[in-house]
Amino acid sequence: PEDTEDYVHRVGRTGRMGRKGQGIVFLLSSEREYLAVLHNRNIKLTQMHLSQMLQGIGGKTTFNRQKDSSDPLLADASRSVIALQNQLESLVKTDKTLNSLAASSFQSFIRAYATYPKALKKIFHPKKLHVGHVARAFALRDHPSKISDILYSGKKTKKEQWKGSRRERANKQPQAGGNKLQPGKGESES
Repeated sequence: PEDTEDYVHRVGRTGRMGRKGQGIVFLLSSEREYLAVLHNRNIKLTQMHLSQMLQGIGGKTTFNRQKDSSDPLLADASRSVIALQNQLESLVKTDKTLNSLAASSFQSFIRAYATYPKALKKIFHPKKLHVGHVARAFALRDHPSKISDILYSGKKTKKEQWKGSRRERANKQPQAGGNKLQPGKGESES
């Protein structure tokens, strides 16, 4: 959410005819301070646990959250998530249109992240963002510095376009010394 007021309004719009609205907000660990901002706006928050998130993905969802991460049921759920991530990345890598859309979405997200208002900038600061992890969230395997190459492959930059048109204009202009007739093109040699 770019603005807390906007977020509260949008969640409220999910409720109709006097009913309460519901929404989900995904936050990075570096963004947890935003929970206090929402709490101060009288937003009731309920944390969703991994078991709830994995329901329907294919992982077993009845593990005990108190156990350590070596729990075989949790490991099974993790394998399902990893398999899904790998399938999505493979699909995006092999489909040129999806790859371009994912790269464009990634770039838009990064640009939007930098535009948070001053009041929220300490929570949503671009330097706190791990862009490699964000790229993976868009199913992009490429290093973030290479993603702009995906967007602009085959396209000339403005500088390249300007240089190309400058060369074309130079080739069309007459050479120094004016237009001389060449032998065999209307004038004979003496």
